[in-house]
Amino acid sequence: MSQTSDKILKNIDEKQIKPKSKWVYLSKDYMLWIFLAVLLFLSALAVSTILFILTTQDWDVYDYLDRSFLAHVFISIPHFWVLIFILLVLIIYYEFIHTKYGYRYAISRIFLSTLVAGFILGAIFFFCGANSGVHDFLSRNVPFYDKLIYYKEDIWDNPERGLLGGEVIAMQDKNNFTLKDFQGNIWQIVGDNIAWSDNVVPQKGVKIKIIGSLQSGNNFYGKIIRCWRIPLERGEKCFD
Repeated sequence: MSQTSDKILKNIDEKQIKPKSKWVYLSKDYMLWIFLAVLLFLSALAVSTILFILTTQDWDVYDYLDRSFLAHVFISIPHFWVLIFILLVLIIYYEFIHTKYGYRYAISRIFLSTLVAGFILGAIFFFCGANSGVHDFLSRNVPFYDKLIYYKEDIWDNPERGLLGGEVIAMQDKNNFTLKDFQGNIWQIVGDNIAWSDNVVPQKGVKIKIIGSLQSGNNFYGKIIRCWRIPLERGEKCFD
């Protein structure tokens, strides 16, 4: 036996080195795959939230905000969620190439497959209805979240530009009612034959968007009223 072998055996004996069980390596492998699955799930939630925000934006009111359509699109893109999705994809890619199968695939194939898988799973979440949960939860519980996302509340909190949103808290008639906006301000809405969308039920408690013009004080002249919640199912009435 060579001197090198003797030294190795002596070192093993002195440090009492023992071979690790097969299950140690298998458990590490399983944990890595579980971690990758969780990351893919989170990336799909990010895609679902992006689709929710984009499909519930009001793309036809950019003229009221004195901006071009392209500028409105750029501002409305949820950059925060796009960055989260890209970050998750990069982490998945990095972790996958360190699995025992990672070396078999080209880098571009791994990256593109992760992107496609995230988009497909996210689209499935979106069409199955699991789209607004994350956004609504963060809006209610994370104070700085609303500053990271340009959402409907930002668009319809512009009474000086003719855009106002909120909840009806008192109803005299279709042309005269009281609204509380999403900042807690109280508005008296008046109008002359205000055009209510067919799917909006004019009643207390309904959340709406109003196109009109700012009058003196907290008086707002309404012209067109839409349901706050879009898109609605065909034939569904807007009650909240």
